[in-house]
Amino acid sequence: MSAPEPPAPRRARPSAQHARNPARSVQIGGNHTVFAPAYGPPFVSDLDGGRRYGTLEDFRNFERRRERDLLQRANRRWKSLLEAYQPPPLEPARNKALCE
Repeated sequence: MSAPEPPAPRRARPSAQHARNPARSVQIGGNHTVFAPAYGPPFVSDLDGGRRYGTLEDFRNFERRRERDLLQRANRRWKSLLEAYQPPPLEPARNKALCE
């Protein structure tokens, strides 16, 4: 007796997302997939303005800082790996030949 086949994946019913410019309207669901941000702007706060909606400039600043932090972490990581490196042991004859 063979194993039962898994059920077919369910697809969303197609629907239209109408834009103000009809040339930019899209179909969503069925065989149509749309990739788009699915969140609103995050809140940010600073000492001058307090809590407010984020702007594109806030996002760019965040990305710039995140990138810098990533580079700093990578730099610390390779330095710690270099400090912990132990060269593999060599046979005395081969080590002597390499040192000459």
